[in-house]
Amino acid sequence: MNSKLIALISVGVLGLGGVFTVGSMYFGYNRAEVQARNSCEAQIGNIENVLDNMWKSFQEIGGIADRERETAMELFVEYAEARTPEGAGKMMSWITEQTPTIDASIYKDLQARLVAGRQEFRNSQTRMLELVRVHEDIIEDPFKGFFIKNDAPFEFNVVSSAETEQAVQSGRDERVFELPSRD
Repeated sequence: MNSKLIALISVGVLGLGGVFTVGSMYFGYNRAEVQARNSCEAQIGNIENVLDNMWKSFQEIGGIADRERETAMELFVEYAEARTPEGAGKMMSWITEQTPTIDASIYKDLQARLVAGRQEFRNSQTRMLELVRVHEDIIEDPFKGFFIKNDAPFEFNVVSSAETEQAVQSGRDERVFELPSRD
């Protein structure tokens, strides 16, 4: 075989290999970005599901009417404050207002559901933050980012209280938690 023909074939094979490699990278990195974005979207649905299920459970056990849901939500968000001596008993007052003859075991069940619901909600948000980080790692990578066609970041706002947000922004948390006295 002619050396020019061998060189030409070699260049052609290398060219095809390069095109295949670049094409594989393009489709692979875009597939990873789509999977990460879809995971974020699915987790948003999961967070909504967890929060909705938690509230439906509270309504079911406490007999809370839909019109009282907003009040209960405000109390729920301020859960830690409601447990201080100044707010002692405030957290569960919405149950007694709606069902004054309620059994004490309902309070215990509701408290257990409240703790479990908050933990599940926190875990859902923590998972979401991890998924957002994975997506950002893909689109912000200088090499992968060159091949990604949809480089818009996935937006997620952590559901939190105003006091917590202020503490994170200022770097100081002045809230004090005290158990109610048994006097």
